[in-house]
Amino acid sequence: MKVNGANIFFGGDLHDLPSSHPLADRVNLRIARQIGEEISLYKAPHHGTNGTGLKETLAIYRPQNTVITNGLKYLPPQSEIFVNIRAARPDARVYLTENQNVVFSVGQDGSVRLTEGPEPYDLTQGA
Repeated sequence: MKVNGANIFFGGDLHDLPSSHPLADRVNLRIARQIGEEISLYKAPHHGTNGTGLKETLAIYRPQNTVITNGLKYLPPQSEIFVNIRAARPDARVYLTENQNVVFSVGQDGSVRLTEGPEPYDLTQGA
């Protein structure tokens, strides 16, 4: 979805796992290739669990802000999603919602701002 020029992506239950069925094979990567643009606000699919943050996918999206509806209890700092977001965009901001919800606003200029929620997770923790 585009809002004032900002690309917003809600991942839902997508995954990046290989599959013998062509319609189920690396679905998020196929969508990323079709979009072919950076994402301003990325809601990570499947709570950011393994198989949802393929390096190739995130290299296309290069998300500026990522919301992961999970926390460090289930996603250790060296999780695939953290490692691959950091590789795609070292200055990315990642928000974990295990203990607090997040609210963003999109300005008329397309800028995405956190209006309510936790501080961004420090991606260098898993480095």
